[in-house]
Amino acid sequence: MSKYPSILLRKGTNSQFVAAGTILASGEPAFATDTKELKIGDGTTSWASLDSAFVYSITSGITGGAVINNVVKISQVNYDNLATKDANTLYVIG
Repeated sequence: MSKYPSILLRKGTNSQFVAAGTILASGEPAFATDTKELKIGDGTTSWASLDSAFVYSITSGITGGAVINNVVKISQVNYDNLATKDANTLYVIG
């Protein structure tokens, strides 16, 4: 048995989510296995129209192998106005 609890996310390919017209519940995360996108639903917006909360690039990864210690929901304006961005924080624009 695992020492840590598991969190399972809805997953599929981007085209599967688009073809199904997927609408994620408010706060529900889902991961596109082909595009490596994590999106978080608002209960009304279709998958195709949701902004990505996070995109993982296999070629670049996370600079320095940083560990995410914090997740912050922030508006695009406030994110753009941050003087510095913390490498250990995942910023969710919304």
